[in-house]
Amino acid sequence: MPITENGYEYQMPDGIRDQLTKEMLNDFHKRLIDIFKPSYIDYINFYIYVESTHGWDEAFKEACHSHNKNWLYEYSKHLPWYEHDLFCDDVGQQMLKLGVIQEGVDQSPPEDDE
Repeated sequence: MPITENGYEYQMPDGIRDQLTKEMLNDFHKRLIDIFKPSYIDYINFYIYVESTHGWDEAFKEACHSHNKNWLYEYSKHLPWYEHDLFCDDVGQQMLKLGVIQEGVDQSPPEDDE
């Protein structure tokens, strides 16, 4: 995507966004919690800061693999760094939209279903 006078621009293709299902994003979220092990979740100081990190990438890779969407992980890895950062932000926004995570502070990590 182009670099414009407004900075870096990226728009996730609808076909990619459609692959970010609530089921997959719930799995991704659980993997983020397993990797980072936060004692509480503050949206501003957790999700925003872990986006585009190695742990975020590893959780996304594992979730994609578990849901037979390895191609989606490969898509994200082949984006230029600035588009990858914006892609990760879009994944976070999709998690909000689907109710996987919430904005706010002092949210307890999800209970382990097992």
